[in-house]
Amino acid sequence: MQRESDKFSDRAHSALESTVDRQQWADEPVRMATSASDSSSLIEVARDFGADVVVLGSRSTRPKGTFLVSTVADSLLDANSVPLVVAPRHPKLSKKGITRITYVYLGYDGFDYPSGLHQAARIAARLEVPIRLLAMSPDNLSGADFDTSIDTPSDSAQWYEAALGHLDLARDSVFEAASQAPGSTVIEVDVAVDHGWKRAMHSVKWKKGDLACFSFRRQSQFKRVFFSGPTSEFLRHCPAPSLIFPPSTA
Repeated sequence: MQRESDKFSDRAHSALESTVDRQQWADEPVRMATSASDSSSLIEVARDFGADVVVLGSRSTRPKGTFLVSTVADSLLDANSVPLVVAPRHPKLSKKGITRITYVYLGYDGFDYPSGLHQAARIAARLEVPIRLLAMSPDNLSGADFDTSIDTPSDSAQWYEAALGHLDLARDSVFEAASQAPGSTVIEVDVAVDHGWKRAMHSVKWKKGDLACFSFRRQSQFKRVFFSGPTSEFLRHCPAPSLIFPPSTA
């Protein structure tokens, strides 16, 4: 066990040295945790450390630019009270860092999950970068929308019109939140709808400096078994790193 721990420590230190300045290292930059559950040990370590976010990468077996929501990621999303950052494998990133925040409303009923919008607006204001409000949905109802509200628009044309109205309200909310942070905020608005999540994703332009943000939405056990939800579908095709806010940030 000690030998494995030493190997892990050496690999982790090497990774830190190649990507992070030593001034940003914690007093204890590497910790080996043992647990019957990967997700529970990560949550425990994050709480002990007082982490602001938990960062999770994609498996090395995934194609470049993609992310698969593993059981660990799914458990972290469901049980964690700390925002989670996930990144696709070998994403194309800007040398200037984050150049735009894209806050995404996922699915036909995405506006029912606004958690994290104010946090995203304040991040954009502090970084002095634009924030894009993006409503995204496939143009056909799928398992991801199986339990949407009866008041949810039933076709893409109705949803598109309703989304524009919701985005106007969201823009007002962003102005209010951004006014509490230093710097000015430029707000962009966009709608992505096409046949299937992949086409919807690529129907709008993504920058190398984009950071996608959205609210995690819990699924019923029925949908967990039979359907892939909006979170999984979005992360599967999103070319940018994503910051996912837990429901508790509402």
